[in-house]
Amino acid sequence: MQVSNRLPLWAAAIFLTLTLAGCDEQRSLEPEAGQEAGEAGTDESDAGAAIAASVPDTEIFLADLAWQDSQPTISGLRNITQRVGYDNQPKFMPDGKSLVFSSIRDGKQSDVYRYLIADGQIVPYTQTSESEYSPTPIPGGEGISVVRVEADGTQRLWRFPAANANPVVLFSDVSGVGYHAWLSDSQAAMFIVADPAFLMIADQSDGARRKIAAGIGRSLARIPGDDALAFVNKDDEIAGQVIRYDLGDGSFAELISTPAGSEDFAWSRNGGLFMAEASSLNYWDGHADSQWQEVAGLPDEFAGRITRIDVSNEMDRLAFVAEVQ
Repeated sequence: MQVSNRLPLWAAAIFLTLTLAGCDEQRSLEPEAGQEAGEAGTDESDAGAAIAASVPDTEIFLADLAWQDSQPTISGLRNITQRVGYDNQPKFMPDGKSLVFSSIRDGKQSDVYRYLIADGQIVPYTQTSESEYSPTPIPGGEGISVVRVEADGTQRLWRFPAANANPVVLFSDVSGVGYHAWLSDSQAAMFIVADPAFLMIADQSDGARRKIAAGIGRSLARIPGDDALAFVNKDDEIAGQVIRYDLGDGSFAELISTPAGSEDFAWSRNGGLFMAEASSLNYWDGHADSQWQEVAGLPDEFAGRITRIDVSNEMDRLAFVAEVQ
């Protein structure tokens, strides 16, 4: 993957902002709890119910993904949730046979559900009195991690070793977690709810806590085949930049401008990147001299605004969230 080697001006601004804020790399932070485990704050004692009342009506769509001349096309698009309410944040499980997602089904709090692709069955993965969001398979291990909104509104990262198993808190000193991505089986990148939101990398093996950048978007992901993390810089409200953060030397590089108004992305294992703009799905092949190309195959009548996206490990399926018109 080719990237710019220059140090962008925003990176210097991030460094200055974190320095002036007195950001100690080992300091524990407790930002305010937020909407959909990551956004607008709330003072409600029942944090899960407060979030449930404010999240959008969304659906999850699943499509078959094919490749020709290194370009993707989709087919067989189907709505796998088909109900009024919040269904969001889909993630394929490593074997590609199912995906997990967050869903509010009782009007009180969010649980994680699992969609079985072979027969279309939806089964509970968590059934708790707390809210669980952002279900994510844990690399090299069993189960999933979630952002859990605890009874007092604290947001931390938890691990469920299996469906309906007893969960275990991860990085217990880090609260205000909105979203996360695994960089290894012990290291996680986390979106921390603050003003502005910032990126923290935490490591279970040595207890390190590093604050990396401020003013970030909610999508975080390790770049396939690269020792690097991707996130979106949201300094520009119109079109931000997808940023590559080198996990080895700590350098930043701009990869490509985001489609207007977009912050959610998904990498495919071949090093390509998917993002959406309104109701169109776009793909970038990862080369510095390339631009976004619209992905063919969405039905002409599809009119939903696409947000979260995920691609299976085998690159044969794609899931996305849409607010259906």
